[in-house]
Amino acid sequence: MVDVAKSHGRDHDRKSKPSKQKRFQKRAAKKKTDAEKEFDEIQRQWDDLTDEQRKLRPDLNPDNFRFDRDKKRYMQVTSTKTRRLFVSNWDELGYVCDKVRDLIYIKGKGASARRYRNRLERLITELSGNDLAILRVEAIALLHELNDDIGEAVKYRQQEIELMERLHRSNPSSYALTNRGTAVLANRKKILKSLEKQLPHRP
Repeated sequence: MVDVAKSHGRDHDRKSKPSKQKRFQKRAAKKKTDAEKEFDEIQRQWDDLTDEQRKLRPDLNPDNFRFDRDKKRYMQVTSTKTRRLFVSNWDELGYVCDKVRDLIYIKGKGASARRYRNRLERLITELSGNDLAILRVEAIALLHELNDDIGEAVKYRQQEIELMERLHRSNPSSYALTNRGTAVLANRKKILKSLEKQLPHRP
């Protein structure tokens, strides 16, 4: 005697498996389409920036965004989570600056941050010719700080803040202010004050 319930269950499993695969493929295709639309929007926002804003924020160029396979979207990575692969020198420089800043000002491990000195110096050299780029100026400030040259660190932090304020005055879009908004500007001013306190007092 045939077990109708079991037979029906097996038949249902056979039919549902390809159906599940199709649903999964449709969801994956939709995510890809959404990611492509998102990247097109990133490109549009970059195109809308003025020439001056692009010089200040070359790190926002769409070429510096990577596709996150887990999140199925394009991202400009700012996390200090350990990474090995980078889509551009700007992408890597942003990562290294985040790492160094995190070690010095959040974890209080300035000595550990010194292992990034050579890497910072290499990236700064490779990105020469971008003297107005806020990220590069910050990197130079961090490099001088790692080398205990506080006077030069203060000089470049001041320049970074001036460039950020210049960006804020340029009627920027929210995209232009990515990771450079008012809260970040306030943070950089706080870092500058802490550096100025380390300067030797003049008689």
